[in-house]
Amino acid sequence: LLTASLEALSAAPIEEGASPDSIFSNVSRLLYARTPPEKYATAFLAFLDSPSGNIRYVNAGHNPGFVIRSNGESEWLASTGPPLGILPVADFTAGHVQLQPGDTFCVYTDGITEAENPAQEEFGENRLLETGLRFRSASLTDLAAAVEREVETFARGVPFADDRTLVLVRRIGQ
Repeated sequence: LLTASLEALSAAPIEEGASPDSIFSNVSRLLYARTPPEKYATAFLAFLDSPSGNIRYVNAGHNPGFVIRSNGESEWLASTGPPLGILPVADFTAGHVQLQPGDTFCVYTDGITEAENPAQEEFGENRLLETGLRFRSASLTDLAAAVEREVETFARGVPFADDRTLVLVRRIGQ
């Protein structure tokens, strides 16, 4: 229900072209007013201008996204505000990142990074980034398969406690 509320509260402002920071400020305020105090959500909202490769994003307490540069460098996209609905009024800052041809943008859920092995160690953000860097020249389909394989191998049969979602975007062309 919380996810449905978030989608409903953000759909119109997204379609109207509001800035990501103003969308999250408004959604957070409305969510806080409409839900019990223990209900909040982390979220990552990104707008991609495909001709330029410019991404404007807001990270509301979610796992940091990252960009893998075609040359092997990487950049974390840290939180730019608190989780949605946790405060009566919250300020969000929009971040910006420029994708060059061959660069890959990645966001994911904590089901990937919090996957545990038999020793109760988490897969973690650094292993995810390292996997992305190792397979940065692969197709996005192969990169996603490599991440899934690495997480499965790491977990060594330990059941996953949460869903695993991975979003990958690569700039091609100029």
